[in-house]
Amino acid sequence: MRRLLAMVAVIGTASHSPAGTLEDAREALDNGFAQVALLKLEEHQPFLGKTGSSPDECLLYARALFESNQPRAAIVFIQNSSIDLGAEGRFWLAQAHAANGDWPEALEAYSLCLTQPDFGFRHEALIGRARMLQNLNRNKEAEESLASAIDWPKSPLRSSALQELAMLFLDRNDPGTAEEILKKNLPESSQEKSRQYFLLARAAVLRNDNDLALKFLAPLVPLNPAMATDVTLLHSTVLTRAGRAPEAENLLEEFIAAN
Repeated sequence: MRRLLAMVAVIGTASHSPAGTLEDAREALDNGFAQVALLKLEEHQPFLGKTGSSPDECLLYARALFESNQPRAAIVFIQNSSIDLGAEGRFWLAQAHAANGDWPEALEAYSLCLTQPDFGFRHEALIGRARMLQNLNRNKEAEESLASAIDWPKSPLRSSALQELAMLFLDRNDPGTAEEILKKNLPESSQEKSRQYFLLARAAVLRNDNDLALKFLAPLVPLNPAMATDVTLLHSTVLTRAGRAPEAENLLEEFIAAN
């Protein structure tokens, strides 16, 4: 109900001036109403991407297509645009390719973004580039892409980048380096803390420290079904190692029954 009221408020405050329309569309996007933004932009400018439309209008439209789960439409729009959308346009193209599963194309677009000095979405592009490199089994390059995150200003984006960097080291059985990276990260949100505890538990398992692993797993609340599966399997492994096989079996049986 609250979300519906927010959407009504966004629609109700629409302005008919060009600048006002852009701000209305941006506000709709920032509030999670991508479809509202699409409607506002299409109503204001029926020739988006053609001569006469502005880069700002086109960039907002590309973002709105992506955020409304239409990556293929976003790709077609950006690639066919007669307006030069610059580095930001390549960023949304990269995001759309990534969402569409086009790893090489996304990697190329992210890399092109990063050649632009003072690019506004630089940190997001670095994370996106690292993820594409991982998808292409180029993990060492992914580590290099994320290495600078240690020096980023404190933010949820920095936390996400450091956790992904730590995960890369865990994947190659280097818990010591992963733990050093995680020590530099101070998660604040419950989601960040859940990811942090899981990674620290994985590091403890690799070092055969079952007690520490159980300490991190105890308060952990999985963020999604995939993470719930990973946490359950890890927890079961630790319990078995600690000589508590019946508890491990019960944990697995309860998880299977519940899911």
